[in-house]
Amino acid sequence: GMSLRDCNNLRYWNLDNCDVSRSQMVYYGANNGLTISAKNVKFNNYIPWQPNAGWQYTFTQDEIESWDLSKLTKLNDLFAACGNEIIDLSNVTFNSNVTTTSNMFRDCKKLKRIIGLDRINTSKITSTSSMFVNSTSLNDVTLNWDLSNVLTLSGMFQATGLSKIEGITFSEEPPSNY
Repeated sequence: GMSLRDCNNLRYWNLDNCDVSRSQMVYYGANNGLTISAKNVKFNNYIPWQPNAGWQYTFTQDEIESWDLSKLTKLNDLFAACGNEIIDLSNVTFNSNVTTTSNMFRDCKKLKRIIGLDRINTSKITSTSSMFVNSTSLNDVTLNWDLSNVLTLSGMFQATGLSKIEGITFSEEPPSNY
């Protein structure tokens, strides 16, 4: 597939109305002034960006609500390194067979609150590793999640602003490394 890893001069990437279900193009890297338009994007087990911690792109609520995530079972890196302070997922349709949420909100340094995360059916999730890692401002998230099938929780809440975690059900005792 095509990588935009070395496109340091890329300033605008329009994904409006794109079906990225078969695409092999991935943007890696820092923002460097990059503006993305991502309205009405259709995902299918593929997210076209894998940003590093310096990216800090802010998705608009209109963009988030317009995404078709109904076929996406791997939510890895969906909001990684975002610049949003609040992410509201209340009107987003998720696939009922989500299997991983690893790195989903990794390095979202400004993120304080996530709304609607409890809408994800977690019964088939096996990995949540580093889901919120380094989201240092995060202080408000309600999960109401059943993580009884999760095999990998490592670093899920590492380096966050969360002082209390409620709403998680484990099959037995939670692993020591979450």
